[in-house]
Amino acid sequence: MQRSTKIVLLVSAVLSLSEAGLVWANRQAALRRVEQVVHERGDTLREGFLIAKATTEMQLSAIANFIAGVEDVKRHLDSGQTARQRQDATAAEAIRQQLQGIVGRRWHDLQFRFLLRQLAFYLPDGTAFLRSDQPYRHGDNATGHSAMLREVSAQSHVVSGFEIGRWSTGLSAISPVFDSGDDRRMVGMVELGTSFDPMLVPICPTAECGLAILLERGAIASLSTQVRDTQFSPDRVAGPWVMEASSNPALTRRFLPNLPQRISTDTETRLIRVEGGRWFGLTTFPLDGFSPSTGDRAPPAGMVAAWQDASDLMGAAQQDVKESILMAVAGFLAVLVLLITSVRLATRRLETEIAEATAESRSLLDQVSAMAERDPLTGLYNRRSFDTRMAEACAGAERDNVPLSLAIIDLDHFKSINDTYGHCAGDNVIALIAALLHDMARATDVVCRWGGEEFVLALPATADRQALVMLERLRSCLAEHNATAAEGSTPPFTFSAGICQRQAGDSLDTLLKRADRALYRAKEQGRDRIEIAASDQIMV
Repeated sequence: MQRSTKIVLLVSAVLSLSEAGLVWANRQAALRRVEQVVHERGDTLREGFLIAKATTEMQLSAIANFIAGVEDVKRHLDSGQTARQRQDATAAEAIRQQLQGIVGRRWHDLQFRFLLRQLAFYLPDGTAFLRSDQPYRHGDNATGHSAMLREVSAQSHVVSGFEIGRWSTGLSAISPVFDSGDDRRMVGMVELGTSFDPMLVPICPTAECGLAILLERGAIASLSTQVRDTQFSPDRVAGPWVMEASSNPALTRRFLPNLPQRISTDTETRLIRVEGGRWFGLTTFPLDGFSPSTGDRAPPAGMVAAWQDASDLMGAAQQDVKESILMAVAGFLAVLVLLITSVRLATRRLETEIAEATAESRSLLDQVSAMAERDPLTGLYNRRSFDTRMAEACAGAERDNVPLSLAIIDLDHFKSINDTYGHCAGDNVIALIAALLHDMARATDVVCRWGGEEFVLALPATADRQALVMLERLRSCLAEHNATAAEGSTPPFTFSAGICQRQAGDSLDTLLKRADRALYRAKEQGRDRIEIAASDQIMV
């Protein structure tokens, strides 16, 4: 064999090994980039789930607290407790039927509007008095299966979270019910519950990703046999896991063999390939259950599995490897030039895809964060975000030594509008007044839908008399709208308002109480009017 041939063979071998090494390195780099994008998308889905869970718990707590404040509920729970103490089963059943008649008319509406699946009333010791979704189940003491009930019974405050009880699983909120005449005497408790299903789809509304709530099979042992067999059918059970909720149950079942065999306390993300050749990024993280205010933190109640279609990313990475191999075969010298070029092109293309995917993930997170701050019907700030911005406004008023006014607006006879024209018309009324408030507000003003038909305005650098002028202008605009509105459009309506100006020593709570008292005075004096709180009146 000639020396030149040996040299050619040696150089060929070296170049072949170099090309193979470059191909392998390119493949590894592409996989690392894919994994980075998958991790970022998984983190986005996790953050979206946590925000949606917190928002759902806040909504459940608000509704439960509202129901707990209804006078009929207080009176019937107190009477039911008295009848039970007297061992008067006939009287207790009559009271239960009366309470069912009161809440039954609204239960279906609550189920439809807020996608609820559980409403229950308990006596102070945790004895079930009425379950609107299962009216025939009562008389059992539920505290043995519910740490949340034990917490409310012992501490008398609103709690929320995920819990596996005797008759249901899912997110729930429990609020204490206090006697109308003695707000320190608890006469019962009200519980609202919902499943995770309604909140999973909005987190990722496309078929490219999804989430599932998984529980260990042993965790549902406390459920009654009837509920367990109904809610967890055989097709929702695989290995050690049962599927509590999923945005895509069929696809979730395909992931079950790839899941960890136990609940991990850490967030884990991996690439998996399912039947059909599709690639997915699978992120798992613990599902925290309810933890009492006293004692150790409860262990994870289950696991959340979030997936995202990574077939496009893996396809791009695999295509890069194929191109590198084909160019290597073309020639030793040409492959070096072509490989460098292809690597550069592939890197730029993959970086572009990663940048686009990252921007998409950030956009999704921004949307979810905005959903947590805004009222979905009106687009105004919700109560949670208002507290933060009001604290900033108070700090600014204190720092700059300028006035700050707060106004509470409440629509007059709003219930009559709903009853007469329907809830769609009521929503249109809410949307109209919200639009008028938004158009009237300055850039520095904070406009919030406080709840139902009630709105709150924070007006920095504005005295109470200036605030009165602004609201009177709003009232005039509304009156003009009522006079010119076409038949069949938004029904005519008015509002009442209470205004107060921040004084030294005022907190947000005292400002709200003073404005609310002024609002109450406006209601007492005939509605469709605006009242200003006394300047020296500070509620404690």
